[in-house]
Amino acid sequence: MSKRKRKRKPAPPPPPERSRQTSAPKWLALGVAIALAGGAAAWFAVRRAPSAVPPAARPPAASLPPAPASPVPSVPAAPSPDPLPAPALNLPDRAAAAQTRFQEAVELAQAGRYEEAIRAFEEVARLDPSAPETFANIGKAYLELGRPDEAIRYYRGALQLQPRTSAYHDMLGVAYGMKGDYQAALREFEQAMLLNPSDASVYNNAGMAYEKQENVSRAMEMYRKAIELDPRLTRAYGNLARLYIQMGLYSEVRPLMDQLRAANPNDPAAARMLAQLDSILQSGSDAAAGQATGLSAAPPAPAPGPGEQ
Repeated sequence: MSKRKRKRKPAPPPPPERSRQTSAPKWLALGVAIALAGGAAAWFAVRRAPSAVPPAARPPAASLPPAPASPVPSVPAAPSPDPLPAPALNLPDRAAAAQTRFQEAVELAQAGRYEEAIRAFEEVARLDPSAPETFANIGKAYLELGRPDEAIRYYRGALQLQPRTSAYHDMLGVAYGMKGDYQAALREFEQAMLLNPSDASVYNNAGMAYEKQENVSRAMEMYRKAIELDPRLTRAYGNLARLYIQMGLYSEVRPLMDQLRAANPNDPAAARMLAQLDSILQSGSDAAAGQATGLSAAPPAPAPGPGEQ
């Protein structure tokens, strides 16, 4: 009796051509030159084994409202992923090699050696093309290098493998925001909210996208929701306080400062922000709005990895 051949799963995207990057941009900027913060931008430091749940038993992605067509083309299928110099390894050896190289790549990324980390993660992807966190980490490295087009490609590749991971949608939204495509960014943030409605960083990122679209009321709503979900999210306080000051709502700033002080009594970033807000308010209303455009915020907080949403 003949055995049925199993269909091969389409391979994830091939490594895009790299160009030399002279300097990495700032990850988070506020004020006039506001940029979307990477709220879910922690490196995925654990490779998870493939799920034992058969595909038919998993919650279908169709339960989410379908997003409008993305302006980015579909991730092209890669040729057979075996161009390594010495790929003649059996499956257990390949898995062990991928695990070792993955941890080396994470260490390179955490040390800020992003180009080297990308090359290492690409090796992991060729050894084991089934791990979405590998592609998500390549996307994050490209974001750190200020190259959102490549980041978008790899985050989309991660989502092809694991479409119901809110962190991947969130970071894909950050990449679109870096490109200035705030409508596409908001679509991804909305998907992330549907998958994980308790992630405060997603709401903060959505607030910044709405702010870039000059939808101030919606931006304020997102910042307030982020603070409600995570009273210790310092950067959401900074974003909301900046809008209050720019709109002349000075009476709203002091209660917000008191809330931040109570939530983060020992946080140096919160202390710096409170001192800055005090200085801005003491300068008088004429100068306050101008100073608020440079209001700083804390760097993005670590986010859960896939499977922890």
